Order: sequence, then C-alpha cells, then structure tokens
Amino acid sequence: MEDADNDLMIVEPSSSSKSTENKFQPFGSRTPHDSSLLRYCQYQELLEKANDDNVIDCTEEEELVAVPQSVAAPATMPAAGEETLPRTQTLKDRFQIYKDNFISKFLPKNAERCEKLTPAILRRCRYILQGPANEVLSTKFNLNITRSQLSCLISGHWLNDQVINIFMGLVRERGQLNSRLPRTHAMSSFFATRLLNGGFAAVRRWTRTVDLFKMDLILVPFNEKSLHWCLAIIDMRTQRISYYNSLNGGNLPFLQALAIYLASESMDKLKVPFNSSSWRLVNVAGLPKQSNGQDCGVFTCMYAEHVARGQPINFTQRDMLYFRHKMLLEICDGKLWQ
Repeated sequence: MEDADNDLMIVEPSSSSKSTENKFQPFGSRTPHDSSLLRYCQYQELLEKANDDNVIDCTEEEELVAVPQSVAAPATMPAAGEETLPRTQTLKDRFQIYKDNFISKFLPKNAERCEKLTPAILRRCRYILQGPANEVLSTKFNLNITRSQLSCLISGHWLNDQVINIFMGLVRERGQLNSRLPRTHAMSSFFATRLLNGGFAAVRRWTRTVDLFKMDLILVPFNEKSLHWCLAIIDMRTQRISYYNSLNGGNLPFLQALAIYLASESMDKLKVPFNSSSWRLVNVAGLPKQSNGQDCGVFTCMYAEHVARGQPINFTQRDMLYFRHKMLLEICDGKLWQ
C-alpha cells in the first residue's frame, strides 16, 4: 500500500494569490442582500399587479413607502424651478425609481444572472418559505428537508448538510437519467470526516449498493474543520482526484486519503489491487472565489453541478443570489433545471 501511495503524481498550483486572511465576514452575519432582497420582493410584487395603463394616485404616506428613504422627497418645499417627482405615477415608474436608486446600491454591477430573478421565481420562493418552520417541503433520497432547513438558501446564510446532500443527490440522479452526461455518484457530506477520523473501516459499508469503479465521477463534499465547504472530485476517466476550494486553498492530505480509500475499496469490493501509478492529485487553481463568509456551500454545489454537466466553471460571486433561489426551487421540484 505504501508503495502505491508513493507513485501518486501530486500537482500543486503556484502560490501567487494574495492572502485572504481577515477579508471575510463571520459566518451567519447579515449581508446587504438580506434587506435589499426583502425590498426587492416587495416591489416585484407591486410590479406584478401593475398593467401599463394602471395609474394610481399616490398619497404622501404611500410615496414614502414606495420610494426608499434615501431618495424620498424632502419635507421642505422645493425651490422655484426645481424638478419634483410627479404626484401621479404608474407602479412601473415607482419600481424603476426604486431599482435605479436602491437596488443598484446592493446588487453588483453587471450581475447578469441576478437579472434572471424573475417575478415568477421570486413569487414562488416567497410562497415556499411561508408556513410552519418544521413542515417538510421535500422528500428525496430518503431525506426530508423542512422549511427551516431550506430557508438558509434565501437568508444568505451558510448551507447546512441537508441542503448539500439533497442537491448533490440531484446532480447524481441527473447523471443516471441522462446517458449523455457522466455517470456520477455523490458521497454524503459526512463521508469525508468519517473517513479521515476512522479510516476505511468506518465507511466500508457506505458503498455496498454501488460500484464506484463503474462511475465516471465521484463527488465528495467536505466540511473542512466544520467551518468551510469544499469539494473533491474523483474522475475515473482521467484518473485524477481534484480539490475545489472557493478560497483557493489546497488540501493534499485529504486527496491522499481519498487515493488510499480507492485502493482499499478496490481490494474489498473487487479483490483487485489498485494501480495508482498514473493517478494525479490536483489542488485546482484559478477557480471563482467567494468574497464573503457564507457562500462556500453554494460555490461547492455549483462546482459539482458544472463539472458533472461538462460545463466550464465560469460563474462568479455576483451569481450567488440567483443560484440560491434556483437551488431552492430545484430542491422543492426534486430535479435540476438543466
């Protein structure tokens, strides 16, 4: 076994990136999206009710509600010749004022995917999240997920194991149902920690119903130090074990543990020695990076979804708001959109 480990080719990226220490907010901290999303939903709701010819007469109180405080009309009378907002506005006019003066302060510039947050998507998400916190909203892969567990997606908080596991299961299922995509298996989010703490014996029975060596891709989500979601992908086609980290850090010991696991799994299930001489361990460099302390789980899920679909990883931090809504609806629908 030791000889096999020594044959592994280790590929490390150049360490040219600057330190990310002290650049991130504490996990679970409130973000601008928490308040801006709520206001955005309120104005989208107004917009949905409006027709092009739907004109309303705003009262003074309604104007202060309709227009954010930062752009509300001053209490004093305007000077002669000074432009003022019209007393009569369509709902679309009011929404445009809000969008130009309030949303733009919080949503990043050129946020292409944020534009896909259509009124229909926002309306469905609002509807889903209204009700008892402990109500089960989706049952999939023998897992129940409640409204409270799903709410982390929209609240902008750190993703929990239940969300990670069901989403990875949807990625796995898509690969099983679509013959044009790689055959994919996804390990539980608890697998990595159990393997590192207890070795092969602790996870030996976890694959009793699946032959990993008939898969193309094996997804292994990893909650590193119970503080940060990362992803390892075992690619049987290219004989490569890769580590995806939205903070661009590496984890060679974890990759080595997975290589040893494959060797043990081969001997235990197939009774065949595992030839590791051509396998590579890669800490993937140049990935999209998170710029806060709570989106690591969304990045992890999107790495898995894109790789398992054969798509380039070309999203950025500004896409996370859209992805959070999309994941919520996909989990409730029980299937991925793509």
